[in-house]
Amino acid sequence: MEEITNAVSIKALPAHLRPREKLRLRGAESLSEQELVATVLGSATKTRSVLAVAEHLLRLGGQLGGLQDLGLAQLADVPGLGEAGAARIAAVVEIARRIGRASARAGVVLADAAAVDRLLRRELASERRERVHVLMVDARHRLLGERCVSVGSLMSSVIHPREVFRPAIGLAAAAVILVHNHPSGDPTPSVEDHQVTVRLAEAGTVIGIRLLDHVVIAAEGFRSFKEQGWLT
Repeated sequence: MEEITNAVSIKALPAHLRPREKLRLRGAESLSEQELVATVLGSATKTRSVLAVAEHLLRLGGQLGGLQDLGLAQLADVPGLGEAGAARIAAVVEIARRIGRASARAGVVLADAAAVDRLLRRELASERRERVHVLMVDARHRLLGERCVSVGSLMSSVIHPREVFRPAIGLAAAAVILVHNHPSGDPTPSVEDHQVTVRLAEAGTVIGIRLLDHVVIAAEGFRSFKEQGWLT
């Protein structure tokens, strides 16, 4: 750990070798992993160089990708990082995860409820809180984007048409698919699920963006409003 403790401070480096200046002059791709992490953290503490903290994080994770395996509490325990720095790293990791997920899913064809289930089962089936997602698709049912519009609350009291259709309008989507999970494990829709579906279908008709389906995902399987004939 001696190498980490004695890591050179950014102020001691020539201006053109400082991470932010290198990024400005040569682009982010010119920075090493240590310099990238140091740039995210921003400034040093009174007791430790930001480069030393960045090096410590990379060693702790084993590599840059390993940062995603470090919890917030573990990050906050890194000397010189603190809660604010830990939050920055956690946020950057989550941003990278979402970008990667969006890239992997872009253009996926959601031809039926089974395709929707395959897309979100890993994320929703074992989730202990109720989560409501909106999938936005084009006229050929190709995925344009995804939004989580509610977490941990009863859907009937939270979901409003504007939350569902606002992002769809921004993406010029032809239709949306509503998806939510049942933490109980039973995918049978509730009375509230039916009420919300009717309200959203009516709103979609007015707006000109069709509610293509409402899929309920649970540990025991999934239910599709469209396939059950509940959505006309």
